[in-house]
Amino acid sequence: MTRATTNDVARLEQAASVRDDALRLLRDRFRADVEAATELALCDQATMLALRADADKLIVEYLAESEKLFSPIP
Repeated sequence: MTRATTNDVARLEQAASVRDDALRLLRDRFRADVEAATELALCDQATMLALRADADKLIVEYLAESEKLFSPIP
């Protein structure tokens, strides 16, 4: 068995951080989806269009966060 190097420890810490960030994103996304579905079930046409605009904004934010999380490690 080999000894863990400082680099190995750093990579494990980074992997744990990525995991934590991914879980946070999933939790935030799920919460937003549930809120949106609840509002959608109770709204009229004008409100539905406003919600669609909000959903588009959330998609852009989600993709930007995903890009940051899953960009190559230097």
